[in-house]
Amino acid sequence: MKGITPNPRMMILARESRGVTQNELKDRLGVSQFLISKIEQGIRKPSEGYLKGLSQCLRYPESFFLEPGYKYPPVSPFHRKKKALPKKLQDMIEATANIRSMQILKLLEPVEIDTDIVHLDLDDYDNNPRHIAGAIRAHWRLPHGPIENVTKLMEDSGIIVVFADFRTSLVDGFTLIIDNAHPIVFVNRDFPTDRIRFTLSHELGHIIMHTFLTSTMEEEANLFASEFLMPGKEISPYLNDISIGTLANLKPYWKASMGAILMKASDLGKIDYNQKRYLWAKMRKLGYMDREPAQLDLPPESPSLLQEILNLHVDHLRYSVSEMCKFLLIYEDDFQEWYLPKLTKLRIVK
Repeated sequence: MKGITPNPRMMILARESRGVTQNELKDRLGVSQFLISKIEQGIRKPSEGYLKGLSQCLRYPESFFLEPGYKYPPVSPFHRKKKALPKKLQDMIEATANIRSMQILKLLEPVEIDTDIVHLDLDDYDNNPRHIAGAIRAHWRLPHGPIENVTKLMEDSGIIVVFADFRTSLVDGFTLIIDNAHPIVFVNRDFPTDRIRFTLSHELGHIIMHTFLTSTMEEEANLFASEFLMPGKEISPYLNDISIGTLANLKPYWKASMGAILMKASDLGKIDYNQKRYLWAKMRKLGYMDREPAQLDLPPESPSLLQEILNLHVDHLRYSVSEMCKFLLIYEDDFQEWYLPKLTKLRIVK
């Protein structure tokens, strides 16, 4: 440890990932908030005693704080995020995702993954996200009709998908891209499959279309997701007589929520404003805005790419659990929560 300067950014990530403020940390460590602030700004170098106490308090090995690293923001602000989301919780979600992303990039080092991620400029497609969705479907040679498994499709293209516990229903998902590496999409695992599929498609739209933050990017990603899941020309004949029953019947086939199908019908001009308003009100009265009928739930989709990467390290590279924890700079309880339940066949880069 001597001669090595701890990284204050990793200290911030560790603290935020545990949902701890500077004010709360000072009481746990028995130091002043002034000292913590100076250390996290890189103005003061922490003592060995401080680093040991920080490690015990935040439950990360001392070696964790020596790693290079930054906190990267999501590709776009949390979409569909409500104002009620506390800042501490948002910081915790982002910090945890950043830490896991660093670990995933470490796990990827001995692995070769085929990628097929293209970046398309809206200006080249009449500023219409629907046209880009059609172009991507054509590029990936998808058959007509609904997409069977969005999660697998994205993983096959080289995007890492992580189903995570956000501890809130206020965040659907977001994407992190660190050092121009593989995009990693974090999705709220507690949502039904139809909502997860739309969230994944929404994030795919960001990955493909957006380089810079704009005021219209969320709506563009929604339009992309809708067209990607339900191409207008293909679903249009199904939308000639829209009712609650029609929406319920279409959901299992198109593998999209009743609400998403209703919005598609409106987008295609199959219903007018008053009809849409009436159907939304009826769905709200039936409680479908919070939870659509359980009997219409879609089969779950499960990510497998990260499982395969972990299996390579455990089965082929012969890492033990303790060695994996040392490699990833975490303790076993975090490894158990984040990775062990996910513990099948990638090739090692020679």
